[in-house]
Amino acid sequence: MIKILFEQINNVLTIVRILKISNFKKLTFVSFYYLLTLLLGILDGIGLLLLVGIILDGPTLKNHNNISEYIINFLAYFIDVDSTQQLLYLVIIIFFFTILIKVSLGFLDALIWTFFRTKLQNTIYYNYINADWLKIYDFKVGDVANTLSWEVRSIAKYIQNCFQVFYSLLLSLVFLTIAISTSVNVFLVCGLITLPIILFFTFIYRKLTFFSKLEAENRNILLSDITERLNGLFQIIAENNLIYHYEKGIKKQKKLWNLEIKQGILQTLTAAFSIILILFALISFYIYSIYINNFAFSNISLFASIGVLGIKLLSSFNQLISNVGNILRLSGSMKPVIDGITLKNKRSTINVKDKIFKIKLKEIIFNYGLANKKLIKNLSIEMNLKFPVIISGSSGSGKTTLANIISGIYLPEKGEVVYIDSNNNEYNSKKYNVNVGYVTQNIHLFRGTIKEFLCEDKIIDVKHIYEVLSSVGLLDFIKANGGIDTKVVEGGRSFSGGQIRRLGIAKMLLAGSQVIILDEPTAGLDDKNKNYLLETIKKLSTNYIIIIISHDKIDLQNSIKINLDNLNSEK
Repeated sequence: MIKILFEQINNVLTIVRILKISNFKKLTFVSFYYLLTLLLGILDGIGLLLLVGIILDGPTLKNHNNISEYIINFLAYFIDVDSTQQLLYLVIIIFFFTILIKVSLGFLDALIWTFFRTKLQNTIYYNYINADWLKIYDFKVGDVANTLSWEVRSIAKYIQNCFQVFYSLLLSLVFLTIAISTSVNVFLVCGLITLPIILFFTFIYRKLTFFSKLEAENRNILLSDITERLNGLFQIIAENNLIYHYEKGIKKQKKLWNLEIKQGILQTLTAAFSIILILFALISFYIYSIYINNFAFSNISLFASIGVLGIKLLSSFNQLISNVGNILRLSGSMKPVIDGITLKNKRSTINVKDKIFKIKLKEIIFNYGLANKKLIKNLSIEMNLKFPVIISGSSGSGKTTLANIISGIYLPEKGEVVYIDSNNNEYNSKKYNVNVGYVTQNIHLFRGTIKEFLCEDKIIDVKHIYEVLSSVGLLDFIKANGGIDTKVVEGGRSFSGGQIRRLGIAKMLLAGSQVIILDEPTAGLDDKNKNYLLETIKKLSTNYIIIIISHDKIDLQNSIKINLDNLNSEK
């Protein structure tokens, strides 16, 4: 069990190291927490001994037979051993500070959980929105959402229980020390009952660890399967294959059911630890009494004190076992959280402030996927103002990959992407970043107003916003529907596909984008919306470098067409 416990503590230290919590803060908090714990154990133990002594031996300290000579001599520095008033006053003070320290430790426990829950959620969320896209391009939203909610909360509770393990252990040692100083028989009884119980519960905790990991894995799969089907709900309804998708979505429920029942049974055993321990204690004490042929205690107060300290010791040790059980039960959440907080961020680059007039791709090579498929082969092209570039090709030919290379999201394995300003200064995408407006095929309108979607956290003059909306042909529509302060209906359902894409273009223009990449801009649009959008793109191409990725046939004046199927087949 000790080996398992140290493995879990090492996990906590790993998280603390990754979160970059300063050594001073760690040392200060841990020292304060366990100093309070030690003080609590001493005050609680001595307070109970004094209370038992007052009830059974009388209201003066010198008559207490249940307290060791060392403790009496220590207390004699503070009170008169013959004074009833001073003894009662001391007991009141001890119990007052015991309550105060317990409340303080409860607050610190809540602070531990809240701190790590907040820190982990913020770190993982930041890592995903700032990640190297090549590392997370195939991530599942359901898995990440589950990590940010359930798994992070579990690990915060896990860390809280790690603190409480040593809290319970320290209290157990304090009560054991006070009990041994009162009567060595307590030590002998504890020795008799400890070994078999530790072996029994070590086996249970190993099983809990194994089942917990399996549960976390299957829970993630279940939530991911359900989330994916909810995201594709319209397709499921259209295909009219509800039973198939329902059964596939809940396929892991049976496995989860069995794992949760098994864990419940084992947790019930851990919850009954105190009763099991008392049973072992009674059996051990009975055998011990037969052995010495003496079932009587000559000193009732000593017996009562041993009993009270024994109960406190058992209670603390039971809490220790329960904390260890919680740690092992929650340990299955460790891997997704560690993966989230160690997720590699995108590379650091320098922003180019000068206006870009040209982009050159020089002998670009790029491989993709687990099979290391060569998508882009020795590609060299030049892109300029007034000459929109239209990239076409079959599915999987590398159209979107090429757009990601141009925008700097991906780095080519060989070759280079160079941004050129009006003074012919060149900026390599490995070190520099230009403001690229990436208008994806599926633009998500987040909850909030139209203005919030367009501007996000930037302060932009309303007049300029209307000018940009006018340039993309949306001004009249926005005004007719309440203006830019109108709340966006969920997912932008009040807008057509063409209007949403023009909103996406407007957002990129307001962000100061110098290069605009449009991924499948005409997909799913009727002829009227398609023509309106293409006219908007044509106007913008005079001031912006325009790159279009499309399966559809698009004709634009002065456009440069690149078919990746033809280029790759020629190489």
